Amino acid sequence: MLTEAVIGRPDPRLRQWVDRYLGYREDAPVPHVRREVAGAFVVLILGWGDPLDVTDPRAPGRGAYAANAFLAGPFDGWCATRTAGTGTGIQVLLTAPAARRLLGLPLAELTNRAVPVDAVAGWLARLRDELAGDPGWPER
Repeated sequence: MLTEAVIGRPDPRLRQWVDRYLGYREDAPVPHVRREVAGAFVVLILGWGDPLDVTDPRAPGRGAYAANAFLAGPFDGWCATRTAGTGTGIQVLLTAPAARRLLGLPLAELTNRAVPVDAVAGWLARLRDELAGDPGWPER
């Protein structure tokens, strides 16, 4: 269950690439599964704490498992997330062109997939670690 949520808007210079930020804390004392709606954004989760699974029921091999930081491309159908424990992090909604521009990835490599950030770009894992070390949402 979502226990804390803080929404942030990016600097105007980034708004063509980043729609918004969401800082969150989620507590799930028992396994929690939810369907995530299809969307056109690339979702970047820079999380710390207990990991989760992101799966596409049509192709489980395209998911991310036991990850607390991942990229999920645009999906043309729903995907599922499964978590237990406490997760904290920042969700960044990137526009489709941002995947190519900021991450050096063609959108086709992320479409209908979830990929741990460690497999995509080491700097994302370092950014996650820096954010986790900051004391609160304003600093993050």
